[in-house]
Parts: sequence; structure tokens; C-alpha cells
Amino acid sequence: METPDYSTPEWRDLRERALARDGHRCTVARLLGGDCTERLDVHHLIPVEEGGPMYPDLDGVLTTCSAHHRTLHALRRFVLRRQRIELPPCRHQHRYDIARQECRERRLRQLVGV
Repeated sequence: METPDYSTPEWRDLRERALARDGHRCTVARLLGGDCTERLDVHHLIPVEEGGPMYPDLDGVLTTCSAHHRTLHALRRFVLRRQRIELPPCRHQHRYDIARQECRERRLRQLVGV
């Protein structure tokens, strides 16, 4: 799996459009309140590491500040745990079923904190 490149013109364009759509404000703070940091990030709703597209459409990203980034991940874990959503397919090549199962369990623990 390749590392996402956030310096590309495509990402910079998507980032600027997301910031403009969100009014250059943290989405989490707008919904839940709380103090923000000045630094704003544009965050993939489905992480690239989990099979999400590097350049999703505008609905696939949201603006969050550094202070609320962890809150966003905690909310995602909560929702996934409540809805019991299946993990995206593993991108590894496992020779044995036991290795595939261990990988799935490890990813599930990382994703939903189980």
C-alpha cells in the first residue's frame, strides 16, 4: 500500500473546496461545541489505509481541527461498534486462514477499540 501524497494538486484542490464548504470551521466543534486549535485539517471519512479513495468526492471529507481529531476517531469507532459494520477487505496476501483471521482481529481492535 502506498503512502498518501497530500502535496498533489488534486488533494490541494479538494482540501480548499472542503474548507470553503465548511466555512473554514471545524465540523466536530460546530456539531458538539468545544474549543478548537487554529490548525484545520481535511479528514477522509473512510481512511485511505482502510481502502478509501485518496481523492473522494467532496462528501467523503470533512474539516476538523487538531484538538477534535481524536474526538472524530472516537465517534467513528462508536458508530462502527453500534452498527457492527464489517471491516473493509484486507489488502495483505495471507497464505493461511489463521493469519487472515488474526489480521482481521487486529484491524478490528485498531478500528473500534475492541
